[in-house]
Amino acid sequence: MEGQAEATPGDARAHEAEQAPAIANDGVERGRVSWYGSRFAGHKMACGGRFEPKALTMAHPTLPCGTRVVVTNLANQRSVVVVVTDRGPFVAGRIGDVSRAAAHKLGIGRRGSAEVELSMPTHGE
Repeated sequence: MEGQAEATPGDARAHEAEQAPAIANDGVERGRVSWYGSRFAGHKMACGGRFEPKALTMAHPTLPCGTRVVVTNLANQRSVVVVVTDRGPFVAGRIGDVSRAAAHKLGIGRRGSAEVELSMPTHGE
């Protein structure tokens, strides 16, 4: 992610930005996500385990570890189901950070971030 601030898996430092709420009562949260760079492969994540850029995962500040979330890119309507495996982001204005594989499926690409909608998967997802 050239020229973009990358997320840091497992970064447990307190942050000054107000934490985003968990997915609202209507089942939707909207905001900006970015993606983890491959340079963090193997780093320990807050929920346990090691970061794998090829896995469909995300960091979220409040959703419980192991939560499955549908992430939809609002610019192109591409969606992917990810699992919360880490905490973050620790950057004001972002509601989550997705793995490189998830970013690819969402069509985020070199831009580095996108406006998305987070929702709970339906029964078949």
